[in-house]
Amino acid sequence: MSHHSNRAASVPGGIRFALPERRKRGLSRRPAVVTSALTVLLLGLALPGPDAHTQEARELDDITVTGDPRPSLEDDASRRAAFVTVIDASEFNAEATDVAELLEKSVGVSVRRFGGPGDPATASIRGSSSEQVTVLLDGIPLNRARTGVVDLSNVPLRIVRRIEVYRSFAPLRYRSTAIGGVVNIVTRGAGGEPVTEAAVTYGAFNSYELNGTRAGRAGPADYLVSANLAGSDGDFEFKDDNGTRFETSDDEITDRENNDFDSWELFGSAALPLGNGWRLEAFGEHYEKDEGVPGISSNQSRDARLDTRRDVVNVRAVSSDLGLPGTSGWLRLFALDEETHFRDPQGEIGIGRQNTVNDNRAAGAEAYADYFLGEHQIVSILASAESERYDNEDRLAGTKSRDQKRLIYQVGLEDQIFALGDRLTLEPQLLFVAIDNDFGGPVDPSGREASGEDDDYLSYKVGARIDLGHGWTAKANAGRAWRYPSLTELFGDRGTVTGNPGLDAERADKWDVGLGYTRIDTLSQRFGISRLAVEAAWFQSDSRDLILFEQNSQRTVRPVNISQADTRGIELAAAATLFGHLDLTANYAWIDSKNTSDIPFLNGNRLPGVPEQELFLRADVYNDRFRGWYEFTAADDNYLDQANFEKVSDRRVHSAGVSATWDRTVIFSFEVKNLTDERISDVLGFPLPGRAWFGRAVLKL
Repeated sequence: MSHHSNRAASVPGGIRFALPERRKRGLSRRPAVVTSALTVLLLGLALPGPDAHTQEARELDDITVTGDPRPSLEDDASRRAAFVTVIDASEFNAEATDVAELLEKSVGVSVRRFGGPGDPATASIRGSSSEQVTVLLDGIPLNRARTGVVDLSNVPLRIVRRIEVYRSFAPLRYRSTAIGGVVNIVTRGAGGEPVTEAAVTYGAFNSYELNGTRAGRAGPADYLVSANLAGSDGDFEFKDDNGTRFETSDDEITDRENNDFDSWELFGSAALPLGNGWRLEAFGEHYEKDEGVPGISSNQSRDARLDTRRDVVNVRAVSSDLGLPGTSGWLRLFALDEETHFRDPQGEIGIGRQNTVNDNRAAGAEAYADYFLGEHQIVSILASAESERYDNEDRLAGTKSRDQKRLIYQVGLEDQIFALGDRLTLEPQLLFVAIDNDFGGPVDPSGREASGEDDDYLSYKVGARIDLGHGWTAKANAGRAWRYPSLTELFGDRGTVTGNPGLDAERADKWDVGLGYTRIDTLSQRFGISRLAVEAAWFQSDSRDLILFEQNSQRTVRPVNISQADTRGIELAAAATLFGHLDLTANYAWIDSKNTSDIPFLNGNRLPGVPEQELFLRADVYNDRFRGWYEFTAADDNYLDQANFEKVSDRRVHSAGVSATWDRTVIFSFEVKNLTDERISDVLGFPLPGRAWFGRAVLKL
């Protein structure tokens, strides 16, 4: 197996070398004249105004009819005005990595980990909070209405084909109003060449992973089935300050306790042609995980445990012809059931002993269509409805809460206009969201009732992309985004959080502008550079009505809309292939985040968990049989709390690995992470591992 052919086409820095192909879109070279009244209306509404109270990238069958404007999968991201990173997960199949680690390689993305392998991890984009980032699994939102935070450690990487990171605004098909952008995790769908693959990983802390995948064809249907087992003792060494940060005499090196996990997953995908331009696609996943909850480093728990179970079903009927000339789209049904069981028999974490079961159930339907209006315009429409239900059972008290419910209705419209001989693309978008929240019971200890809270939001944006010629491209986007309050914020958790049904949604007015340069196979004769891509972007976000928790009694807190923040920054990314055997990647982000609320002790503070500067460097040296790689990540110190009292130090982390391929079917790899054994943490009281080694073997038939 050659390691460089695909890697050169998609690099972790987020720059794709693939250039848009005019004939794949089938767009005419004649200048476009935009006469649609709809377009004029959208552009007007998308401009900043007064305050208003997908599945994977389109994967339609290739159409060879002359003049068909449908883009190929690769072109869809590269021709968009949004700033997007596309990570081909298969390029890292030989490495011991996970979804969170791949996202860390993307410019503008910060990952916060709560420990080592298998421990919780969350992502933020451009200084946002984790709640403000929408995470999708093949277009299905994993953000649950209960809390809104997605634990990336619960998404096994080996079912992932690619990860799309929209750092500003996302296309309409993602149904997202997210302030912090969108992460769409695209699974390994059915279709393509038949393959039988097995892999085993083993490394530090008795960590292991076993994978098996079979893809093929049964009659007219394509299928893929995959099984995954993973686990770790998680007993890495760390420096324990015994809760006395400024007294070093009692510091000691100790092992992380009760930090083990075991998980397993079954995943299946199928695709079946239905005739008349229709194709049925479906996947299902069952995932289970049992893990210890170690608590903070200076007061580790011994017995607290968390069990997680997730079931996902997604069925989509895709059509290249909806009955009208120039139409395509899909109909989708999906369901998700996620249950967590937390047991703390000794009361080591939180307040008192706990034995609780939380169940989140969601189901939804979606209709999406593209209409090719002439040769220079694509109008997209979206309609969706989603229902989510949450309930809590306290097994110690023998009580069960009344269901908390959320209904979400969305209607959206997007226009893509191609002008100036297809060199200019304009993308106005409107997305209207109506939400009905319901909780049939008390929302705080006083017995205050809340039967329901309804609200609606209008998200809008306009984007522009222009081909400047000679490999240069400019982009710009502006609009408004939202984060709806979670059910915990609205209705409380019957514990430490008191609900506030009167909360407004967080909102942000944001914009970005940037310049990119891409050249392929044109510089090799002079400089030995066969591929080169660079990108620079400036972004700014003004967020209002941010939700903070204020203490309203000795043991409870209440969420209120009392904060606001301004965030601005610069992103730089570069990637190159030299002499056909060396790939270089570099990402740099500078973020100036500031709390601008009227609260005296918060005004002017930096936002928590947002380093001012982050740097990622990677070098790959390879031939047809061997590859070696080196990675370097650096981040400034940053604060862990709103008051800027708790700080984590800056970091410099080096990692390296090698792999060898035999007969294009077997890959062996060995890597060492954190070579210099840096003692670091992302979250106060949750240390990260020091030096760790991993070996991996992949057999592909």
